[in-house]
Amino acid sequence: MVLIVDDDEGTREFVQEIMRTEGWKTTAAVNGVEALDQVAEECPDLVILDVHMPEMDGFAVFQHLRSDPQTSQTPIIMLTAVNDLEPGAGYNEETMAERFGVNGPEAFVDKPVDPVYLLQAIMGVVG
Repeated sequence: MVLIVDDDEGTREFVQEIMRTEGWKTTAAVNGVEALDQVAEECPDLVILDVHMPEMDGFAVFQHLRSDPQTSQTPIIMLTAVNDLEPGAGYNEETMAERFGVNGPEAFVDKPVDPVYLLQAIMGVVG
């Protein structure tokens, strides 16, 4: 099961449709607080996580998941436009590990989402 976390309904539905087409079961959350609740209840095989969200952003969710022994090994793909919105931010798998002191996410997928690239990233993570 894949948890898709994004406050934008269109993006959530788009990613869910891609995943369903490939045979994955999905669930969704609209913010970080809801995402953490769902992770605790459902133990997803993969989390696709937006960065800019209300209540709790994706960076906070990422850090929480990586710091918790129960979820530290859960694969995470960051789905974001942060590198476009913050020129020079340079967020990627390596810089996330350095900035947060935990293992980085398995992949970054930029918005707008290219479905082929997203599927390649997912298959690279969960085979």
